[in-house]
Amino acid sequence: MKNNPTNKVQDNQIAIAKEKGNQALAAYLPQINGTVNAINNLKLQTTTLPPSVFGSTEKEVQLGSKYNTTGFIDVTQPIFDFSKLLGIKANKPYTELSQLQKEQNTEDIAYTVGTNYFQVLIYREQQNSLKNNLTKYQQMLPVLENQVKNGVIIQNDLERVKVSLSSIEYQIKDAALKEILALNNLKNAIGISLEADLQLKENKDYKSYSKLTEKNNGFEVSNLLSVKIGEKQVLLEECSVRMKKIAFLPTVTAIGRFGYQSLSQTIGDAFSNFSSYSYIGLSVNMPIFSGLRRISALREEKYTLDNYKRNLDINKDLLKLKYQNAQTALLNSQDALKNNENNMNLAKSVYDVTYYQYEKGVASLTDFLNDDTTYKNTQSNYLNSLFNLMLSLLNYHKSKGDLMNFLTNIN
Repeated sequence: MKNNPTNKVQDNQIAIAKEKGNQALAAYLPQINGTVNAINNLKLQTTTLPPSVFGSTEKEVQLGSKYNTTGFIDVTQPIFDFSKLLGIKANKPYTELSQLQKEQNTEDIAYTVGTNYFQVLIYREQQNSLKNNLTKYQQMLPVLENQVKNGVIIQNDLERVKVSLSSIEYQIKDAALKEILALNNLKNAIGISLEADLQLKENKDYKSYSKLTEKNNGFEVSNLLSVKIGEKQVLLEECSVRMKKIAFLPTVTAIGRFGYQSLSQTIGDAFSNFSSYSYIGLSVNMPIFSGLRRISALREEKYTLDNYKRNLDINKDLLKLKYQNAQTALLNSQDALKNNENNMNLAKSVYDVTYYQYEKGVASLTDFLNDDTTYKNTQSNYLNSLFNLMLSLLNYHKSKGDLMNFLTNIN
């Protein structure tokens, strides 16, 4: 299953979560940026000086230099910013959530693999049963053809056998095609080429690992991946609520600038005669009024958090119900398999007796064909109930939360 392409997607999600953590941490580290400006004041701004400066009348003058070249480095360091600190803290549950989602994806892949795996085995079992029936009909056909020639049976009886033979041949082809489709789905689920050779272990003792030994059998809803994911989502939403509350707090940042400046009237001097300047200080940002936007955003996050908690409780109840239903379905599947197996064995006994009597001339061909049809129907019912049991096992162990352990221990 490691080759399934969705695993790479989940790995990328985990990597994204880690990078978001790096970004959150970086936001609280010193930020250093360099800037270089070279400005040509094509036309300097005109200002008016009052009469007290130049005589008794106002005078329009242009102040400043035509060329202004500056280069400086800005340094900022957050000192008090709870939103950034909370962002760092929230990355841990976010990364854990990504890990849990990967585990859930692996479980979904395993369920698909298990379903297709059992389908392949059941179709092979079906083909084996049909081939045994086919062999018996092929052995009968020459005898019946000879009996028609000798007038022992009529042509219609021979045609009835040929119809049954043709039906079995079609069923074998149909089962073989379905096996190929299931095998291709299995290859796709485990992430290998459709042309690759895949060997599966057959002749399994299906019933040996399908018994329930205790009432609850170790079920704990808190151990299920979907519950753990829901709990992480609640935790992250609690961080979002705290983030909205923190929006009301001030932020304090240490700032500093270190630079050089050149002022000149000619372009030749624009990159010479630099003078240095610098400053350091504190920048305080105090939220005062936002038109009630921050209050509304906080209320929205609280409603969202409440929904997450309620949905988690609802999901827990549904998962408990799903487990109980899966447990009941598994018990019913076990009973159905046992009943259909008994019916198949009984039909086989009747079929064997009728076939023997038919060979001895005691039973008619009609009796043989009727019992043969009954036997084939019980075979089909048995195989269907066998697959239903395997599917019930997958659903049961998935609802219980130990699907991976179950599939690993299949032998």
